[in-house]
Amino acid sequence: MDKIKVTIHQATKMDYSPAAIAKLTSNGKWQNDISSEMQSYEDKNNLTKTLLEMGHESVFEHFVYTFLFEGVSRSFLAQITRHRLASFTASSQHWINYDAENLSYVTPIEIIEADIDAQSFYHEAQQTAIDNYLYLKDKLKVKHEVARQVLTNATRLNLLMTANAREWKWILNQRLCLRNTSETLYVAGCVYKLLKETAPEIFPILGPDCVTNNKCRQKHPCGVTWPMQAWDKKFKSIRGQ
Repeated sequence: MDKIKVTIHQATKMDYSPAAIAKLTSNGKWQNDISSEMQSYEDKNNLTKTLLEMGHESVFEHFVYTFLFEGVSRSFLAQITRHRLASFTASSQHWINYDAENLSYVTPIEIIEADIDAQSFYHEAQQTAIDNYLYLKDKLKVKHEVARQVLTNATRLNLLMTANAREWKWILNQRLCLRNTSETLYVAGCVYKLLKETAPEIFPILGPDCVTNNKCRQKHPCGVTWPMQAWDKKFKSIRGQ
């Protein structure tokens, strides 16, 4: 997961709050700042928390966030696209004619921190796949969209992903769980931090069930909660790369 970059590409401007939308349902009028009924940011933030606690989350669908994931793997793409309410645009191996300069792969943190034998075996396997792709394409004149079949799930790509706040809340509920791969955990943690910075009033509580509900719904719970302090410690060696 070294060199993976996660950035917010676009975010709904906070010209109004979930509290303003909620008030529309109760009094039938649109009050952008709802100043007549709720004088402070704290009042609006408390109503947002109440809406979440009560499960009235449709108001959060009006806030949309787009993320750019650079350098993630194709195995990550296969996992994250299971979230069908999000929209995705990804680098296409059908159209991209890779060369040795722009073809690379993700190395999981488990390999980065493994012994030298495991690291060597992993990198040799990935490089062999790249060499085979280039040989098929450049030497044997196989079309690149066919030659790509020899590439591994670790092959890097760039991905643009858009979802509303309600869906991001659900995505992070699922993807910050310890049962995910380390790459998925890493990307989800980066999204978590950016959403908390960008719109803390929209996302007062984020995380898996063990964090948000103090109870795991998995059939076989791991017995370990996943606060972001543990995330920081797990990925300390690759942060900022």
